[in-house]
Amino acid sequence: MMLPLRSKIAAGLFTAVLVLVVGVISFLAVSRAAGSFEEVNHVSLVLLEQQKLVTGLDDAETAARGFAITGDASFLGPYEAARTSVPRSINRLRALTSDHPSQQQRLNTLESVAGDHLKINDQIIRMRSEKGFSAAQELIQARQGKQVMDHARAITSEMEREENKLLALRAKNQKSEQLIAYLVIGIGSLIAFLLSIMINWAIRSDVIESETQREMIERQSRQLRKQSDEQTRLTREMSALLESTEAGFYGMSVAGDCTFVNRAGAALLGFTVAELIGRNVHQTIHHHRADGRPYPVEECSIYEAARKGVNAASENEVFWRKDGSPVTVEFSSSPIIYAGEHRGAVVAFADISQRLLAQRAIAESEGRKAAILRSTLDSIISMDNNGSITEFNRAAETTFGFTRDEVMGKRLADLIVPDRYRDAHMAGLKRFLQTGEAHVIGKRLELPAIRKDGSEFQSELTITRSDSEGLPSFTGVLRDITERKRSEAEREQLIKALARSNQELDQFAYVASHDLKAPLRGIANLSQWIEEDLGERLGGENKSQMEMLRGRVHRMESLIDGILQYSRAGRVKAKPESIDTGELVKEVVDLMSPPPGTRVQVEPGMPTVLAEKVPLQQVFMNLIGNAIKHTGKENPLIEVSWSDAELFYEFSVRDNGQGIAPQYHDRIFGIFQTLEARDTVEGTGIGLSVVQKIVETKGGRVWVESSVGKGASFKFRWPKVEIVGA
Repeated sequence: MMLPLRSKIAAGLFTAVLVLVVGVISFLAVSRAAGSFEEVNHVSLVLLEQQKLVTGLDDAETAARGFAITGDASFLGPYEAARTSVPRSINRLRALTSDHPSQQQRLNTLESVAGDHLKINDQIIRMRSEKGFSAAQELIQARQGKQVMDHARAITSEMEREENKLLALRAKNQKSEQLIAYLVIGIGSLIAFLLSIMINWAIRSDVIESETQREMIERQSRQLRKQSDEQTRLTREMSALLESTEAGFYGMSVAGDCTFVNRAGAALLGFTVAELIGRNVHQTIHHHRADGRPYPVEECSIYEAARKGVNAASENEVFWRKDGSPVTVEFSSSPIIYAGEHRGAVVAFADISQRLLAQRAIAESEGRKAAILRSTLDSIISMDNNGSITEFNRAAETTFGFTRDEVMGKRLADLIVPDRYRDAHMAGLKRFLQTGEAHVIGKRLELPAIRKDGSEFQSELTITRSDSEGLPSFTGVLRDITERKRSEAEREQLIKALARSNQELDQFAYVASHDLKAPLRGIANLSQWIEEDLGERLGGENKSQMEMLRGRVHRMESLIDGILQYSRAGRVKAKPESIDTGELVKEVVDLMSPPPGTRVQVEPGMPTVLAEKVPLQQVFMNLIGNAIKHTGKENPLIEVSWSDAELFYEFSVRDNGQGIAPQYHDRIFGIFQTLEARDTVEGTGIGLSVVQKIVETKGGRVWVESSVGKGASFKFRWPKVEIVGA
């Protein structure tokens, strides 16, 4: 192929432009595929929220009828919870389906039906309280509540069918988007590769030392891949384990002051018992929400329960230890009643990261013991050395369907142990009494149990031993974990699906990067070889075109690296460690090697944080590198400072460059956004978007303060202590 030199250069430039176009189209295809995944996940959230809504309505109906039958006010706890959870679920569904007019119409009807359902149950409760069981029974037998509930279920079934159709459609779209992306990359890469081969064939007589230089590049590539594999291995070895603690109890007065606390509860919170007695509980351990926002006492459900004398419960709450670190707990609260007078509340809480269900008997008074038994979420059953039941709390009554009077003094094995396990149960009790050999005491067990109606369920059981008058007795703390097992199985399936999706996305990004970079390196090498072979014969215009060609190639490589960096930001986890941010900034400045004459001033006394090192280092590198590019031409100065912001540290990287107009403050954080031509200041437009993604993943935020001619100050907030799993 005897083509003029100008034609060869034009062909190389065309190939670079083609690769750039393929890269942009590939990124758009990846973005669309990621968007399809988010849409599929959105439909899953709608389906889960619908189930919560139906469950809340069922709980309200069950609680109202339980109260109507028994007159026991403890049955009203789920009803009161439903009055809050049902409107909240409707509001969440309304927000999740805001772009779906037909679902919004169904929600309008469902909101009205749900309100009617709650009103009917409220009438049942009021009739039972005011006129007795017969009046409430007449209202129940009118079957108005069943009709309303059936209507609600019909509406939610229609919504679920609609969402399932939408889920199938979006899943199909996701596969289509992935197929399009693969086709675009494959065909575009093939065309670019063929053009590269043609150019190589056209200029093979002009490149004498190509083989030597190509081997050198391949050696460098293998070395880089080896370094990348080693870094991945080290990152996987630094995975963290969750801490485990025991369950605890504390009591509080109507004013919110701690009146008693068990040792396990105090130890879980990092206090001694003496340090907590008399202190305001909310201000001491419940002062902030999980995301770091202050938690006003008037919004605290525990405080309201103690003040009003009602029950409260939550399965996902954060308490704060003495050292300022958070602990995720589940709790339940019940009022303390002495001589008919409301004195406060008792709160049972447990660290749900380990699901330890051990319960401590509190024997200070019969009143406190009764309050703890009422407030606990678990069934507490005690038996003597003969296997006869000596204690059976209200939770056990609800779980097994027996009343306390029905079971007291009877053999536990005959009532709640399935037939196939009764002989083993009695043999184990006999062996322990004779030899002291214990196989189950002090351990957490998962065993089947049987209700009064003969139905079985899976339970979690912890047994402790105590002695009374020289004779052993046993207390079991039991919880129905049927629902939890189902939820754990669903959660495991979702986690595996997400892991597969992330792995496919990583593989896709890696393949796209590798296939796009290969022809780019060939183009850059060919242009360099042409320029070296022609030497002075290469004219000024052609030489500038060569330089422009290589500049475009290097920019494309940087763009590909930036896309990979952006896709992985915030997803790779490492074990948090104690980091001196002053030393970290010095390391970053040494790595960046600012031009001679550029001053970098770091404020003394930079703080120490508990965090992952690599993400924080990447934030400082991008911001300081950005400041080096845009600092003033005369007396260039970069200043790194910090300040305290409650649960966060606020860091600032300031330059004395030309500044940024206010109307561009939000735009610069968008991906691929730059304010200057890339031929003037080399960059991909990804660095600040990566900074924003990392900082927001950690619960902080990043922003810029600047005006034209006065430099720019980039600020971000980083948590003092990262919450594990956040």
